[in-house]
Amino acid sequence: MTFDQAYQKLKKSGQEHLLQFYEDLDPSSQSELLQQIAHLDVEYINDLYKDLVEERSLIIADDLAAMKSVTWDKVDPKEKLRLWDLGLKAIRDGKVAAFLVAGGQGSRLGFDGPKGAYDIGLPSHKSLFQLQGERIKKISEMAGGSIPWYIMTSPLNHQDTEDFFARKDFFGLNEDEIKFFPQGTLPSVNEDGKILLAAKDQVSANPDGSGGCFRAFKESGLLDDISSRNIEYIFFYGVDNALVRVCDPYFVGFAIDSGKDISSKAVLKAHSGEKVGVYAYRNKKPSIIEYTELPSHLAQAEDDAGQLKFGSGNIVTHLFKADFLKQALDKKTPYHVAHKAVEYVDLNGELVKPLQPNAYKFEALYFDLFQYAHDMAILNVRREEEFSPVKNFEGVDSKDTAREMFLDLCTSWVKELGIITKKRIEISPLLSIYGDDLNPQEISEKVQTTKDGYIKP
Repeated sequence: MTFDQAYQKLKKSGQEHLLQFYEDLDPSSQSELLQQIAHLDVEYINDLYKDLVEERSLIIADDLAAMKSVTWDKVDPKEKLRLWDLGLKAIRDGKVAAFLVAGGQGSRLGFDGPKGAYDIGLPSHKSLFQLQGERIKKISEMAGGSIPWYIMTSPLNHQDTEDFFARKDFFGLNEDEIKFFPQGTLPSVNEDGKILLAAKDQVSANPDGSGGCFRAFKESGLLDDISSRNIEYIFFYGVDNALVRVCDPYFVGFAIDSGKDISSKAVLKAHSGEKVGVYAYRNKKPSIIEYTELPSHLAQAEDDAGQLKFGSGNIVTHLFKADFLKQALDKKTPYHVAHKAVEYVDLNGELVKPLQPNAYKFEALYFDLFQYAHDMAILNVRREEEFSPVKNFEGVDSKDTAREMFLDLCTSWVKELGIITKKRIEISPLLSIYGDDLNPQEISEKVQTTKDGYIKP
């Protein structure tokens, strides 16, 4: 694209200011800026600003209905074994893949790098990526099959993520079974709808939200990879859950048995005001209702057993039918707008770092796709066994709470074997994921000899 072509494209949409510093740039930077503009859908950004900012109206969901769920603890043991066998067979037959959303940075954790590379402080010092990779390896070995692992990064951490996996020798997994792809971006605009510059030669852009993961997956060609492998089920999860049981055969079996387009794991809300999205029907369509959208009288509503009607909290652990995902990706899903403080270059070419919101970011949410499912199946699991997000540097949902929950779980397995110890125990996922397949004599010996509490195969 030439300068004149770029200028005409931008002028047509009132965004020609993006070229205001063009003459100040060296030839290489000029070329880079023109390339960015060539790939920019300016009219689309203008339309988003018009729809979501200028004509924005508050939509209140006035037709919300509770969604039924199954509590895992109440499932008959024989039924659990049946579901296990069903899920394990699907994995053995190559019908299941893992889809990890890992575009986040560890900035809020005080960590300069991909969030998945973060060490939560276990005796083994394993990262979130490694804990997940080892669970995949263990399940694959138990099933006698292979689980492809699709990992969505961001443009900011894509190379760092690939490099981290390479340094860790892909956690003992087959490198060819791990596919990385970056999510897309959308420009940020100021309060007048003008696209911001992050630098004189760089258009300000932000990741296009969790919902962009499927679009990026399709554009990367990996949706075709799913088809070529005859994969039927996609286990979808977020990077920050330290206890996530990736491709859990029990859950896979539950999802297959349900026959639903989407199955989701959930934890019961700790209280009515817990800041977590819940599963419900919005206007008779499956959905996740954010805590900010759920009216207080519904948040507090109880059923005849005294349980919250809207009590199944989203933990970002789902299993999609691959056929549903392929069809749903052709549907139109909405974007959402967020008012944020965004750095930008002003008219004088100076970098401004605002303390207050000054710009709009446009994002898609992955669960907006749920509305196209015929129905969903919800499985309530134990929070202390399967959900410990790492979102904050300290306090609630931090590395400290995740580490303690991980150690509490492993130590409880040891005590259930009748082994008395005052040590805090970490058990490698390569040794056990559920704690029900541990050899008492072997574990007793390792507990006695370990100095740091870490027990590995």
